[in-house]
Amino acid sequence: MTLSSIRTGQYPQRDPSMVPFGAISTGRLSAKREEKSKDKPQRLMVYCKTGSTAKTIQAYARYLAELLDTDLSDSQMTARENPTCEDLVKQAGLGADLIIVEKLNQSFVSKLLLGSPECRAAARLKTSLLFARQPGWPLRRVLLVTRGQDRDNPAVDWLVRLARPSGAAVTVLALQPYMSAIQCQTLYGQGLTTWLTTYTPLGQQLRRIVDQVVHGEIDSRLHLRFRQGTPDWQVRCETDEENYDLIIIAADSASRWERRLPGEVVSPLLRWANRSVLIVKPPITNTSRIASQVI
Repeated sequence: MTLSSIRTGQYPQRDPSMVPFGAISTGRLSAKREEKSKDKPQRLMVYCKTGSTAKTIQAYARYLAELLDTDLSDSQMTARENPTCEDLVKQAGLGADLIIVEKLNQSFVSKLLLGSPECRAAARLKTSLLFARQPGWPLRRVLLVTRGQDRDNPAVDWLVRLARPSGAAVTVLALQPYMSAIQCQTLYGQGLTTWLTTYTPLGQQLRRIVDQVVHGEIDSRLHLRFRQGTPDWQVRCETDEENYDLIIIAADSASRWERRLPGEVVSPLLRWANRSVLIVKPPITNTSRIASQVI
């Protein structure tokens, strides 16, 4: 197994991290694993603003549909003069696995009272959302953000679906709780390889990611990144320093308590990100394909 290196960002001490990604053993996960059946076609929908940008968003959506080997007809594209979160919720009820969304409109007063419409849409909808911001194609560099939780698994599935046919290079940013400089020195002084091969939640999740990307045939284009700071700051530093075409991240938990433990990440990301962001929700069945009404 040939895998790219693990890298860390912003650690002043001696380099603890330039070790083969293959040091994360996937033997137990990969042994005697049967070949996965081909994914069912993904149902896409486009929701954008009428005008000159609509053609760009629609062309971007057709490119993604080609990568996903699925159809995207004109009937699956909705353009509005005033696209809003409330209207998007109604459109989501029509059924889709992924909705590609342009910027949503909202009055200044409503934004002050209710918050960002994109953040509200990400919280309300049960469907995965791709916010197309300065969309560029073909995909060349993709960032996957992982918290070391089971909810990251659907995000990895979307990563493989998009990175495998596009040939994009992939970076996995493994978020960590905020640690002081002394704690970081203690952790990385023990050796990154030893830490990753332990049965911590993040170590186990990273091995699952490696297992999935190996079977997805994108392991030769994979890098792993660690950073310091709060989780949202780790994401911002990574995206500010690197030029990614797409950021993929699982939605924050609906539980306020669970969001507080690792720190909220999705809402801060949507407030400042200037590139496309895919917010992944768990797959849902046709019978449960409805939007939550909680703001």
